[in-house]
Amino acid sequence: MTYYQTLINAVAEAGIHRPALVVDTHRLQSNLARIRESLPSAYSVRIADKSLSSLWLIKQAFDGLQTASIMSFHLPVTRRILGAFPGVQVLMGKPMPVAELARFLEEEPGADQVTWLVDCAATVSDYRDLAEQTGKILNVAFEVDVGLGRGGFPTPGALGAALALLGSLRPVGL
Repeated sequence: MTYYQTLINAVAEAGIHRPALVVDTHRLQSNLARIRESLPSAYSVRIADKSLSSLWLIKQAFDGLQTASIMSFHLPVTRRILGAFPGVQVLMGKPMPVAELARFLEEEPGADQVTWLVDCAATVSDYRDLAEQTGKILNVAFEVDVGLGRGGFPTPGALGAALALLGSLRPVGL
């Protein structure tokens, strides 16, 4: 019997007759260890929460990859991650509207564990103004356009102009 047929039979024997996610924890841990071992020791790994939609899977990835860094894309998910994993470092995977950022800073005690992505001078200015209004120092990462059509600073000059706007923002090297 093949590996996959064994899984199909196990699900059927368990009485599950609807789509279900089956995780082979042994293979998952083995694959994570293989990834970690293949990376140079100086490399750090950041996982993406949209790829692992369960806190249990995120914990497995953190443990297996020996990391506590994650890229998040949706503030409600970010809140769950901050609540579940003390000390986690979060990089937002897209710029957030300044009103959402303001609400998050006001409501989320772990907001200082988040690095906010900025992709244009207007976002830098908006985030700087918010930081100055709230008296907070925000960690920011600059998205650079590398030609994939996903946005970011298109030229060194545009990035330089945005850096001049920093004020109460702290650029973070990732």
